[in-house]
Amino acid sequence: MIYQLTFSAYAYTSINKDNLKKNILMDFELEYYERSDLYVISFMHPCNLSYGDYYHSEYEPWYVKMVEQYGDYLKEIGFSDFEILINIFSIKDENNEFPQCNFEIFNSTLLTKISHYSVALPISIYAISIEEAMDFLKMSKNEIELEFFYL
Repeated sequence: MIYQLTFSAYAYTSINKDNLKKNILMDFELEYYERSDLYVISFMHPCNLSYGDYYHSEYEPWYVKMVEQYGDYLKEIGFSDFEILINIFSIKDENNEFPQCNFEIFNSTLLTKISHYSVALPISIYAISIEEAMDFLKMSKNEIELEFFYL
């Protein structure tokens, strides 16, 4: 499976995103949306996607660290609601069938760390073809099969 997480914060007053970028001292990708009286800022890990062992060792903890280190600051400047959107991309097998999809998101230790901030965890699951995975990950078919199907 391929994981893509996005940490988003929601505010109902205008936010100076340039000051925000200066005060958050982690590497991240940033998206900012405004819609009438709703302001949304989304932080993504510099790698954007993860799979395999890297997900649990580096990728997922990065989001917990972001919430722990900057959750109070985000509340102080006007953000009131938080979520970590979880996108799961499961690769269809050679018969173009969607395989069983089991995963753990944020073990109990990591969940405890972010629970103070009332972070929602919406999850979307997508079944993608090997070709889509090749394009998504910039990997060959052989690399995809070795990484995800243990051939």
